[in-house]
Amino acid sequence: MDLIGSIWRKESLPEDWKTAIICVIFKKIAIHKKGDTQDCNNYRSISLLNVTYKILSNCILSRIKDRAEEIIGNYQGGFRMGRSTIDQIFILRQVFQNAWEYNKELQFLFIDFQKAYDCIHRESVMKILKDFQFPNKLINCIMISIMETKVKVKVGDLISDPVLVKSGLRQGDALSPILFNLVLERVIREININNQGFKLQDSSIELLAYADDIVLLGESQDSLKNIFLKLEKAAAKVGLQCNEGKTAYMCVERRKLLQPNTLNI
Repeated sequence: MDLIGSIWRKESLPEDWKTAIICVIFKKIAIHKKGDTQDCNNYRSISLLNVTYKILSNCILSRIKDRAEEIIGNYQGGFRMGRSTIDQIFILRQVFQNAWEYNKELQFLFIDFQKAYDCIHRESVMKILKDFQFPNKLINCIMISIMETKVKVKVGDLISDPVLVKSGLRQGDALSPILFNLVLERVIREININNQGFKLQDSSIELLAYADDIVLLGESQDSLKNIFLKLEKAAAKVGLQCNEGKTAYMCVERRKLLQPNTLNI
């Protein structure tokens, strides 16, 4: 704990703590995500961080999570105390039932950000934390943990030379989920899409999220396009790009009309 205290006071991280070991997982035992099994982008490696660094990371997390919880909107269900995918599914069911009961047209756009955590601009993280008025001490400790990080690739018994990583949040870091939620919160606030989504009783639901998985809701294609274009522009400022191959559109309505199965944006 003396080492943790020294890092807290000096705001300087040991070089070893900035380096992660990337273990290559071959196809026959790979953790496969959704998509084409022949596409290398659909496989992920495992990042191993210094164990002692994780103690520091969790100490910082314990000091920012209450403030972050006050900031992040109710649309977000990922990595939050007492929230889960069940909450988001329940809300979607309520929206479906309301649209069916009142014969409303319901538009969905399920958005997938391409390598979301890996592409976040680190400079944006500092600005966003300052905008949300986190203490400077905590901001400095967060930034020393994500700036000038390096990775080494391990294949069998061989380990590569370190490679500098210039963007993104660290895989396996306890801080990464909450930092991503804060970055996304800044994006959502910037686009200001209140009352442009699906009307449910006395409220309007524009989007729901579980970490980096987002669904936009609207009552027409025009409203959905408007929300998406604003989101795309604001997200690009912090490094987030939509993955066209994994972004899906869906229209639901009771009327027996032929609807296009694509949305041109």
